[in-house]
Amino acid sequence: PSLAGRPVTVDVRVAGHSAEVRYTIPPIANPPAATPTGWWTTTQARQAIAAVVGVLVLGMAYLLVRPKRRDPVKRLRGYRLAGAPQPQPLLLAAPPRPRSRPRPGARRLWARFAADVDRAELEMHPLRVLLLAMGIGTVVAGGAGLATGHAIAVVAGPLLGAIGAWVYVSHAASAWYTHFDDQLPDALAVLASSLRAGHSLLQAIDNVANEADEKTSAEWAEVVRQTRLGIPVEDAIDDMTHRIGSRDLHWISLVARVQHQAGGNMAEMFDIVAETVRARHRLRGQVRALTAQGRMTRWVLTIAPFALGGLLVLLSPSYINGFLD
Repeated sequence: PSLAGRPVTVDVRVAGHSAEVRYTIPPIANPPAATPTGWWTTTQARQAIAAVVGVLVLGMAYLLVRPKRRDPVKRLRGYRLAGAPQPQPLLLAAPPRPRSRPRPGARRLWARFAADVDRAELEMHPLRVLLLAMGIGTVVAGGAGLATGHAIAVVAGPLLGAIGAWVYVSHAASAWYTHFDDQLPDALAVLASSLRAGHSLLQAIDNVANEADEKTSAEWAEVVRQTRLGIPVEDAIDDMTHRIGSRDLHWISLVARVQHQAGGNMAEMFDIVAETVRARHRLRGQVRALTAQGRMTRWVLTIAPFALGGLLVLLSPSYINGFLD
């Protein structure tokens, strides 16, 4: 309750002397609330932000619903008779060709992003992926800015969307490379078994392409395709090693090259390589398990300041304004 208008009596006594004062508590005026000023608080600013968000929404809707070009092979499949035996065309039935270049370094941002989009099998142009992510980031940042009264937050939307797209695409591509490395010991075991059964190296690689899953079969099928076009199988494996950049895959290329030049029991050599690759994977898993806490701490310490700042902007804008003014 307010104390304004109540009488107060103050009586002071010191060494036999006394003094008394009476007064009334005056009313305390509340300070006027600070109102935000600037162009961002005007009606024109809100209209401009709404127009930008609307254009981005329309652009994203167009990118999502526009007709896509269909593969001629898929279009021709619709004219086949039901129940008729499907022929095996030579070139059209080949799996989609994988990338012919290795993964670029981290300094070549756009080239690495385009390579990761292709490797992640998003079936979209890299520029389209980037624009879509920037549009989503702008819409989210605009909604958060209007909800908190900081309309200028919409400016950070495209940047946040681009960062999110890069993180997602890079994670998806890295997951593909990790999956290929995990499947490599089983592929080597199939190679050794096929060679031990009397098949040639090319037939063994063809068996691996047939037994592999959808994510990795295209790479092995590309080796078979290049060999059928006249490229030596050793060179085709070298090209696959250069294209993927796997250190473990380099052993297959080395074994094929040594066997072609000096001979030897290739099946036994592949068994040894498979066991070596499995041991390397077990050691790598142990190292990741031992360093998991440190890596998690790194991400927590990196993300925590930005996450706390975002929560303060949403929950207590007046508190965070003292840092921004």
